[in-house]
Amino acid sequence: MKYYVYELINSLDNKPFYIGKGTKNRMYVHEYRAKKDKLCVNETRKLRNKIRSIWKKGGKICYNQIFFSDNNDEVFKKEIERIKEVGLDNLCNIFISPPSPEEVYKLRSKRMMGHITSEITKQKISQSLTGHSVSEETKQKISNTKKGKKRPCSDLQRKRIIEARTPDGGWKDLMSPYGEKVSVYSISDICRKYGLNPSAITELYQGKHSHHHGWKVAS
Repeated sequence: MKYYVYELINSLDNKPFYIGKGTKNRMYVHEYRAKKDKLCVNETRKLRNKIRSIWKKGGKICYNQIFFSDNNDEVFKKEIERIKEVGLDNLCNIFISPPSPEEVYKLRSKRMMGHITSEITKQKISQSLTGHSVSEETKQKISNTKKGKKRPCSDLQRKRIIEARTPDGGWKDLMSPYGEKVSVYSISDICRKYGLNPSAITELYQGKHSHHHGWKVAS
């Protein structure tokens, strides 16, 4: 079976504290990242600190695979069911069902629209940006440092990025390693959700690479 649902269990009380789904050695990744002090997709400091707390108290992380299937949708459904059974409050999971990139994008847009800057703050920002004079010598030094530097990307790469944008301001869909189309509204959001490298995904859209860890731009 390709996919499975797994539980991370605290050996001190034999209770699950995290439920996830994955393939191959996915369930062992969380403990590895806790040792290396790394965080990735859908992981929080809460999960990392929980793992470290168990170690500190002399316990260990136990693993339990509770469901197997070649159908990704079935495994995803089982994961949600198990999270609801145990209760999200008893787990280190962030969501019962992770929000889609579109939902994350809309939520962030609302937060930005609702952000109001006071007049005092505006004045402080304005004052900090005005009245700062730069000598001719400094200007010349800045100019010299910029000479000979390569542009971030070529005209062809710029053209590819423009073509990769969608009318609503998003990006063309990505194709996951499992053959699923994933909508992209923000490169940073999609990379955070799936543990991808933002620079590498940007280079996919620039045409520098054909794929990144099995991900590619959907045709």
